[in-house]
Amino acid sequence: MARIGGIGWVAAALAVAVAGTAQAAGPSPWQAERARQFARWQAAHPGLPARVAALEVRSAALVAARKAEVGDQYRYIRKRLLAGADSLTAARRAEAARLTNDGLALAKAGDCAGAGPTFRQALAIDRTNADANLGLGQCLAKAGDRDGAATYITNAAALNAEQTVSANQIPMMTLQQLPPPADPRLTDPAIIYRVAGAPTELWDFAQGPVMTVIPAGEFTMGSLSAGGVNARSETPHRVLIEKPVAISRGDVTRGEFAAFVAATGYTAKGCYTFQSGAFAWDPQADWRRPGIDQADDEPVVCINYFDAQAYADWLSKRTGRAYRVPTEAEWEYAVRGGTTTTDYYWGETVGLGHANCDGCTPGKPIGKPTRAGTFPPNQFGLYDTVGDVWKWLDDCWNDTYYGAPADGSAWKSGNCLLRGRRGGSWFNLSAPPTPGDPRAPYRLRSAARFGSLPNIRYASYGMRVAADVAEPVGRRGAGGR
Repeated sequence: MARIGGIGWVAAALAVAVAGTAQAAGPSPWQAERARQFARWQAAHPGLPARVAALEVRSAALVAARKAEVGDQYRYIRKRLLAGADSLTAARRAEAARLTNDGLALAKAGDCAGAGPTFRQALAIDRTNADANLGLGQCLAKAGDRDGAATYITNAAALNAEQTVSANQIPMMTLQQLPPPADPRLTDPAIIYRVAGAPTELWDFAQGPVMTVIPAGEFTMGSLSAGGVNARSETPHRVLIEKPVAISRGDVTRGEFAAFVAATGYTAKGCYTFQSGAFAWDPQADWRRPGIDQADDEPVVCINYFDAQAYADWLSKRTGRAYRVPTEAEWEYAVRGGTTTTDYYWGETVGLGHANCDGCTPGKPIGKPTRAGTFPPNQFGLYDTVGDVWKWLDDCWNDTYYGAPADGSAWKSGNCLLRGRRGGSWFNLSAPPTPGDPRAPYRLRSAARFGSLPNIRYASYGMRVAADVAEPVGRRGAGGR
C-alpha cells in the first residue's frame, strides 16, 4: 500500500492492525511506538489525579462567582442599562421624560410612525427610561419587528424592578409570543476560567486518544456577521460551559479506531469513497478501505454518528472515564479557542497554511486528511478543528437556536432523525465556488452547522471525542493495558 509522504513500515503494519490479529502477531510498529510515547507521557505527568481534582473544585468556584455576579438575564440587563446612569443630569433626565410623554401620547393616538422616533430620542438621552423602552417595543411589535420588540420590552421588564412603569403594565403575553431578546453580552469577549497548575492533557491508555483539557468558560455561540449565509441557523447567543471538558487533541486516528475494532469485532460497512474527483457509494467500503491511502496516525474516515458513539462507549468501558460524542456548544467553544467575533480562530478568512482544505495549502493535492500536527493548533491546543474531516456531534438537529441549552449540554429535542456535523473537511474549497457548490468555504467557519442523517458515511467524515475530566472511579494503575 502506498502512502503519500509517509513511512513504508507504518502502512505495511496497518494490514496486521486493522485485521484484528495484532495480538497474535505481536504489537505493530504503531502500537509499539504508542506504548513508548504513553510511558514517557505518564512519567511527565505525576500527581495528575490531584491536579484534576483541584481543577474541578477551583473551576466550580469561579463559575459560581460569575453566576452570582451576573444573576439572571433580567438583572444583568438592568445592570447594563443602569451603568453610568448616575452621571445623567436632572435637566437631561427631564428632557428624556418629556420626549417619552410625547411618544406615549402619539402611540395612544395610534401614531407609532411618530412615536417610534420620539421614543428613540428619549432613549438616546436616558436608556433607563422604562416607559420609553416599553413604548418603543410595543410600536415595533405592531410594525412586525419581533426581534426589536423583544429587546425593548425586555428592557422595560428588567427596569421595572427599579422604576414604576406609568404608561402600561409589562405585557407578559406579548413577551411570551416574541422571540428571545438579544443577549447584551453577545459582543463581550469570551471568559475563560483558567486554573493555575491545571492539567492540560489526559491520556488514559496507550492506544486511546490524547485528550486536551479545555477550561470552563463563557462565550458567544453562533455568528455575529449580519446577514450571514446561515443567519437563521447561527443566531448568536451566550453559552456557559460550566465544567472543564476534555476533547481529543486531534481527529481520532485509524490506529486508535483499529484498537477498538480489534477489541470488539465492530463492523461498519458501506461508504461514499472518493474516486476520480467525486464521491461514489461503495457498499463494501469502510474505514479500512475508504478509497484513499492512509496510515495509522492519520484520521479515520468513513465514520458515521453511530460509529463515533460506539467508539466513545468502548472508551468509557475500557477506562472508566465518561467518554462521549461532543455537544455542539462544547465543539464551537473548543474550536474558537477563546475568540468570539471572527469566523475562524485566526481571523475572518480561511487564508493559507491554517487548515487542510482544497486550496488552503499551496501545492497540496486534494483527496485525503492529514495527520495531527501538520498545521498549528488553536489557542486551546487542539489540532485540525477546521477542515481535515467532518466531526459528528451529539445534538439533535434544530434549524435555529431558539430554546437551545445555555449550559453546553446536548440538545436532545428537535429533529432527532438528524445529528449535528461540524468543521468541514479536506474536500471543502478555500475560495468561493460556483453557486450551489456544496464545497463552499463557509462550511469551514467556527459557527457553521449542519444536520445530517446519522447513518451516512463519507471518506470525508471522521470524529472527535469528548470526556469528563474527573478522575475515573476505580481506575488506578491502569497503565498502558
